[in-house]
Amino acid sequence: MSSVVIASNQQSALLSTLNSASGSLVQPFEYSISKRVPAHGKSVIEFNPTNPAATTASSVMSWDLPKTGIVRNICLKLDVEHTETNGRGMCLPADGWLSLIDRIEIESSSRKLLTHTKASLLAAYSDLPVEARAAFERGLHMHKAQPSGFPSYTAGDGSGAGSTTDASKITLFVPFLFCFTNATNQSLMTEFLEPIRVSVKWGSNLSFVRQAQTDGTTVAQVTNPPVISGCKLILETVQLEAQQMDSLIAAQYGAGPLSQLTYDYFEETNQTGTMSAENAAGVTLSHEIKSTDVVSDIYVYVECSETPANAAEIAAFGAPLPLKKVVLKASGQTLIEVDAEYVGLFGRRTMRDGFYGACPANQLTNFDKTLGSLANPGYIYRLQMGLSNDHQFDSGSISLRELNSPTIEATMETISATGFSQDVNAAVASKALKMHVVLRTQGLTTTDSGSGRIVSTLSN
Repeated sequence: MSSVVIASNQQSALLSTLNSASGSLVQPFEYSISKRVPAHGKSVIEFNPTNPAATTASSVMSWDLPKTGIVRNICLKLDVEHTETNGRGMCLPADGWLSLIDRIEIESSSRKLLTHTKASLLAAYSDLPVEARAAFERGLHMHKAQPSGFPSYTAGDGSGAGSTTDASKITLFVPFLFCFTNATNQSLMTEFLEPIRVSVKWGSNLSFVRQAQTDGTTVAQVTNPPVISGCKLILETVQLEAQQMDSLIAAQYGAGPLSQLTYDYFEETNQTGTMSAENAAGVTLSHEIKSTDVVSDIYVYVECSETPANAAEIAAFGAPLPLKKVVLKASGQTLIEVDAEYVGLFGRRTMRDGFYGACPANQLTNFDKTLGSLANPGYIYRLQMGLSNDHQFDSGSISLRELNSPTIEATMETISATGFSQDVNAAVASKALKMHVVLRTQGLTTTDSGSGRIVSTLSN
């Protein structure tokens, strides 16, 4: 029945020309195994830090990775314990408990290899696809904050019954969004490498945690600050057969030191300003980038940095706010000047099918009664310098070294009495702002073939 179609195809000059390029022809119905991963073992373990008592503000907690297998994933697990006062529960900003983290560092022989700050974690999170962002949000209890939006937990069972001394224990998960947990060819081969240490520095205080007051409207500092406990690192590794592992090590390091292209995140010094009054033109914040690295992405977002005092403020403060325009200037030229909403919706181009990569829309997640809509990942704006949003290969970058005064300008949306046009309330009018600029940088790391020592060798 399809013979007429085949006959028609045979008369087509275009199809005849394309079919003559036999080297590119693929027969999809021919059985073949083009790619196969060898059978391997897998383990997922939880292990304690070397200094479990380091849970106070600004202290550093560390773990030494066991020298077993190839690291595929690392996640921080911890408990936050809270005692209510007079039945009044905690109130959190939209990014949940992420403010517990000041920075996460991967170290080798006291040398910092990779770093994440809270701002860079948010930047990496905004690049995740919808399902992965949802998991990240749930692990950190991100939600649309309200004074009554965070329930109490009777004896840790989540029942929500209030009492004068209602003990709460909340388990959190912080996934490590580093290059070696993303691309398999950058995984840490701990059996060969020199000892690797993971360090987590806690935030300087817990002032981001607020407590609902008896009037049902205002919030204040918690009477009993939450306590961090039960910190463990969840480590997922893959084990190869001894012969396969020896062959892999020989292939990687047998010809001498191995140089690898990796990526990391760097947060520039924050800029501060004041939000415009209601109905006034949006203020413009400006930051001159001081880094001279090679960068593949520049992220920018602005948040209100003041301490919330009521329901409207806790729902708006500490979360990315909508911008009207984003500008990148360097060496006397305007390189990028575009509507910020365009960057948020269509700025993450891909080389794969579908035109665009992850679009971090401000969507409703609705996991359960403790969670609502996460505020505003779409307001973390990414200026993509490469051709693809895929971080598993290099699709292009720019060098900042020879650019004169590269500067990011962020113009805020105009705010009215009812809030921004993009679903953020008016509580931030005339309030203090903080502008974050995060760079996704590229660099070469070299691993010594004899000792497994890792050093960063080139970054610009």
